[in-house]
Amino acid sequence: MPAAGRDTGMFIQEENMCEANVYLVKEGKEELVLEDISILRPEKDELYLQNIFGEQKRIKARIKEMNLIDHRILLEEG
Repeated sequence: MPAAGRDTGMFIQEENMCEANVYLVKEGKEELVLEDISILRPEKDELYLQNIFGEQKRIKARIKEMNLIDHRILLEEG
């Protein structure tokens, strides 16, 4: 993901976007569910996902791991 930069005089500081990619772990393998999500919200027995382009998905799963440094969210079937 390209990062914007800001010149602080001595060096250029990278500014990364805050979006993450969501993967569903099935049988030990990660399957991409949605890229560049900006909203993840629990709703009853499912998760609501929306990305920066307005694409929406609902999935019956639970959060296994969130690594915001690496912009990755892992879900497991639930």
